[in-house]
Amino acid sequence: MSRRSPAFFPSRPAAGEVQRAGKWIGWSPVPEDIAGYVESFKAWFDRYVVKVLAIEKELIHPQWNYIGHCDLIAVVTGYKNEPVIAIPDLKTPLTASRTWACQGAAYREIEQLEHKEHVYVGVLQLRKDGRLPKMTWLEDESQAFAAFIGALSAHNYIKGKG
Repeated sequence: MSRRSPAFFPSRPAAGEVQRAGKWIGWSPVPEDIAGYVESFKAWFDRYVVKVLAIEKELIHPQWNYIGHCDLIAVVTGYKNEPVIAIPDLKTPLTASRTWACQGAAYREIEQLEHKEHVYVGVLQLRKDGRLPKMTWLEDESQAFAAFIGALSAHNYIKGKG
């Protein structure tokens, strides 16, 4: 669940770099190379976020003992028929990856322990041109979480941890 260094992607900043651009839009000025991504996030945030619950929260699973750092936990509109608790995972690539669902399901599994109401997870693909980003909600959290646990178990076995 660690982030790759932005240095590996000189043409595209990591979502973490966009987040740090003003600790969620408070920074001024925003570096030119990420300004579009920040504007894209702002457009989504202003339209859909009702309440911020946490920013860059560290999550630790008590049973599986993995750690993740989610970008944002918020009450949002635009999904289902009423505001929901959501974990939008910020991404800058244009092409989606199936591993994003596993990552999001792992975050959700931990955060769900703290809430009575259902916690939803989605991938928010920020746009370099500043337009409204694409939000893709995870529909089958259990399958994605099972894949994550399978990968985690294989990793731990190979590393001699399990």
